Amino acid sequence: TLGLGDDKTLSRAVRYYTGLLMIRRGSFGSALVTLVTFAKDHDDGQDVLVAFGLVMLRVPVTPEELNPAKKDLVLRAGRAAILAAERRFPEASHEYSSLLAAYPTAPNVHYDYGVYLYLGKDLEKALKAFKQELALYPDNVAAYIYAGLICLKIGRFTEGLTFARKAVALDPKSYVAQYELGQLLLKTNQPLVAIQHLETAEGLSTNNEEVHYALLIAYARVGRKADSEREQAIFQNIKKSGTFENKGLGFAHAPELDDMSSTN
Repeated sequence: TLGLGDDKTLSRAVRYYTGLLMIRRGSFGSALVTLVTFAKDHDDGQDVLVAFGLVMLRVPVTPEELNPAKKDLVLRAGRAAILAAERRFPEASHEYSSLLAAYPTAPNVHYDYGVYLYLGKDLEKALKAFKQELALYPDNVAAYIYAGLICLKIGRFTEGLTFARKAVALDPKSYVAQYELGQLLLKTNQPLVAIQHLETAEGLSTNNEEVHYALLIAYARVGRKADSEREQAIFQNIKKSGTFENKGLGFAHAPELDDMSSTN
């Protein structure tokens, strides 16, 4: 907050240890936002690769606490992730293929690959990866959320409802799961039930323009004009003030999928 000046050594240390603290508390998306700065600097030291791997595999430990038997897995995941962050996609794809071949049943490996594919807009393959993760680990809330989000994007709303409902059942305090379920219910012409989940999402993330926008549409759909106008006013005020809580669905594996969850 005070500023780091031009001291590159200090800047690196602050960013690195801030990232580790976020990892340790389970705020993986926030940690990723911090660690991505290393990719911009083309800094791929082993300490950075381990940190990236811990983020993408969602392992809430420090490097010192990491089980030595898991280090190769974490390093591979970190190497693939930083290559993707550097937009070296052919090399990243090769690393992900190698990672999946070496650790086909390790927790969050298919999830990690799904995030990579999602960012690359290969949505069908990403959905397949998230389904593979869920077949192995059926309590992975983030994988359900991504699967539902993809179904929302590609118009497979009924299928998406299955994923979103499971995410809400596993973590009812996840604002994004509630929001996603509300959106899918709207898409399947169930506005009254959608409003219940969107109002829950609003209570969990009060300053989120996406939620207010969805609510104004839902209220309008059922003829609640005053409520719709109120949400419209809130939506416009948030846009004008620039105070939108950037936890929405625009950046995969970012704060929106981590700080939202009570289970992390």
